[in-house]
Amino acid sequence: MGVGMQMIKNQHTFINIGERTNVAGSAKFARLIREKNYDEAVQIAKNQIINGASIIDINLDDAMIDSAAEMETFVRILSNDADVAKAAFMIDSSDWNTILAGLKNFQGKSIVNSISLKDGEEIFLRKALEIKRLGAAVIIMAFDEKGQAATFERKIEICQRAYNLLTQRLDYEPYNIIFDANILTIGTGIEEHNNYAVDFIEAVRWIKNNLKGALTSGGVSNLSFSFRGNNAVREAMHSAFLYHSIAAGLDMAIVNPAMLQIYDDIPKNLLQAVENMIFNRKKNATEELILLAEKIKNEIAGQARNDSDNSVGTKKISPQPTDTVEKRLENALRFGNSENLEQDLREALQKYSSAVEIIEQPLMNAMDKIGELFGEGKMFLPQVIKSAKVMKNAIEILQPEIERQNLKTVAKKRPKILIATAKGDIHDIGKNILSIVLSCSNFEVVDLGIMIENQAIIDATKLHKPDIVGVSGLITPSLSEMADLCQMLENEQLNIPFFVGGAAASAVHTAVKLAPLYSFGVFHGGNASASTALMKKYLQNPQLVTLQNAENQQYSREKYLAKKEKLATFAESQNKKPVFEKASFIQNENFGALNIFCKNMNISVLENFIEWNEFLHFWFASSAARDVGANNYTAGADFQSVPETQRLNLQNRDSEKEKLLAEAKNILKTEKNNFEVSYIVEFFDACSIDNQIVLHTTNNTAKNETHCCGLEQSNQSNNDREEHCFPMFRQQNNDFLSLADYFPDKKLKMRSKIGLFCVSADYIRANNFSLLQDEKSYEYLLKKTLCARLAEACSKLIQSKTRANNNSPLLAPAFGYAVCPDHSLKRDTFDILRAEQRIGVQLSDTYGITPSTSICGMLIAHPQAKYFNIHSIDNEQFTYYATARVANSRQQIDEDKLKKILGHLL
Repeated sequence: MGVGMQMIKNQHTFINIGERTNVAGSAKFARLIREKNYDEAVQIAKNQIINGASIIDINLDDAMIDSAAEMETFVRILSNDADVAKAAFMIDSSDWNTILAGLKNFQGKSIVNSISLKDGEEIFLRKALEIKRLGAAVIIMAFDEKGQAATFERKIEICQRAYNLLTQRLDYEPYNIIFDANILTIGTGIEEHNNYAVDFIEAVRWIKNNLKGALTSGGVSNLSFSFRGNNAVREAMHSAFLYHSIAAGLDMAIVNPAMLQIYDDIPKNLLQAVENMIFNRKKNATEELILLAEKIKNEIAGQARNDSDNSVGTKKISPQPTDTVEKRLENALRFGNSENLEQDLREALQKYSSAVEIIEQPLMNAMDKIGELFGEGKMFLPQVIKSAKVMKNAIEILQPEIERQNLKTVAKKRPKILIATAKGDIHDIGKNILSIVLSCSNFEVVDLGIMIENQAIIDATKLHKPDIVGVSGLITPSLSEMADLCQMLENEQLNIPFFVGGAAASAVHTAVKLAPLYSFGVFHGGNASASTALMKKYLQNPQLVTLQNAENQQYSREKYLAKKEKLATFAESQNKKPVFEKASFIQNENFGALNIFCKNMNISVLENFIEWNEFLHFWFASSAARDVGANNYTAGADFQSVPETQRLNLQNRDSEKEKLLAEAKNILKTEKNNFEVSYIVEFFDACSIDNQIVLHTTNNTAKNETHCCGLEQSNQSNNDREEHCFPMFRQQNNDFLSLADYFPDKKLKMRSKIGLFCVSADYIRANNFSLLQDEKSYEYLLKKTLCARLAEACSKLIQSKTRANNNSPLLAPAFGYAVCPDHSLKRDTFDILRAEQRIGVQLSDTYGITPSTSICGMLIAHPQAKYFNIHSIDNEQFTYYATARVANSRQQIDEDKLKKILGHLL
């Protein structure tokens, strides 16, 4: 958007549109354009961006102005101003030639405001086609040949009609369609106007749920025209209306930031009166607000803020004699007011032992509160930007004192850590959390990113000379990369400790496979918290910690080798495999009879399947389910349900878990349209040959493909069959199980059903930009972990629906995990399901799935089915497996590549 990309980082994806470059809304701006005083006119545009606008609305329609000529001139001038051109331009006019003048003179992607069906479909489509040709998005007003839509029914009727015309006739991408469902004035005294606000909010909710991918907008100032002259009431109306509209799915709005309050700061009596009128709760709601408005106006006579172009919406809080310095600093940040900031910080320096302590305590405590309000949607983007700016100013004011104190105390050099995700591995959540935790622990972090070649890690180590090198890996091929890196570090003799982490790594594998390759020390860090603690411990006493680590690893190796000696030979294991009765392979006739497929499902269906224990475990709160009653926590619980006293007590462990749960569920509730969950499940007849599952697949699954939203179904065709073999490993101890045992031997001349599935979960931007770009932000990490839980929930939902037609235990082993450790089987499954074409997932050469929060595996039903682990195999079984895999694979794979993937089992 604009000539530079606009990254909107609000959790609710709400975008503020500046309204002051509109001659109809600003007498000052109209005068400047008539006088051709473009320098000052440009400054108004700049002020809007400073105040938090990501889009500026440009309207030059005036009887005394040549709107087309002025639009051409002004857009060109704005486009040459780097501070303004980074925003998106909304070309706003009722004159078609003026709209074209704006579109043809702006370099980036703009938005047209607006077109409608008021002149009929032919003109509507002609204009829409030209807008599409010029690369702009378009706002559709809820007008048609009958006039403006005022009721909910009329709003959705017109929007549905326009959406169908644009997507079906002109092949519009939904994200280029923005609906303005008409914010109309309430509180006029006319009864039929009383439900206008409710109708708009519900229309927004309906659009987001039914017109998939489309965006919503509106002009907020229209709402409060009845109360012109009473800014306090108008601010309360705008803020409350926006709060509820955003919860319903409003993506953007034209609003003056100066006319907003923080939702929680609206006086309770005023908020109640305003919401009574917005929601049309009482017949006399308007009269009650009018009386209260008059009272407020009298109380603050002469004090109300003017709705002027130079206002930045700064709410000034007069310091009270009883206010502590902490309270004054909190107010400065919360209301974006730095007027007394320097004076308050000087006072704080007399109270706190260091400048750093001021940042870490009162300032960060205030920012925590702001983040909480922002996460609830009770502060808006412009206000948060002002808060962040005051925080930055505070740090700048304290910086000379920080430097002086560092010189005085001769501060120690910060330890430096170099971290990366292994080559071929795209998973970055754990590494990014580690980076944040380390930074907060006063480490200097050099983060190389994901999919980093070993040679690049060696080169960076030589360049940065870190105290520790750390590599993370989630998929098992990363283990082979870690082993190679150990050998390279040994050859280079860099004498630096090497930490490994991620889901693929384990303490046993580190001790047995990695530590013998590198003599200076290989450490298994575990999660981010444990890794940080171990790194701190190491740096305090390197020799002692290295010695203890070596002794522990020696013990692990001896224990592992003693256990491995008890492995039966592969031939013995084959002889000891379980043999199930023929009747056990007869499945319920409904099981596996239907295929299911959905692109972008409704995630509300998944809420009851989300494992919140696992979510909290990821955030190092493993006992949270017991502590906060996660199992009884209402799906989509509102953040307000968490008691205020607990929300403020961030030191309380239970409260923090509850807050985290509530915030996560609130995101799912308010941003459900921004999470995209898709899946494919197909069933095939199957039997077994030795340790192989033989699938009878079709040559063309597309012939019978049915798209559905929810768990619907399509009939499976048995035409054009071909066989495909999935070799499986067998335990060489314990129960000597293989997944192939759960299917009838081919000699029995019968078959069971097997399901192949792929589930994908991702967070998408409402404006079609994929995932949040700041992978170190809390917002990114929270939404990424929610994606992981949604993928698992979708897998459980599929199992639940499948199990409904099956009396046997149902397994859903994912490729690459302990019961089926071969990641390369994903490639075969992707090809069979055509997963890339149908749900947009991708598979790397090292079998990492993009989006990384995706799952691919099998559905297996049998009366004796159970999960088990393949921890170790001997060379005989590996050779057998590799031979079968190479012979039957649909891909180019050889024994060496398989050894990289599966070598950790040997």
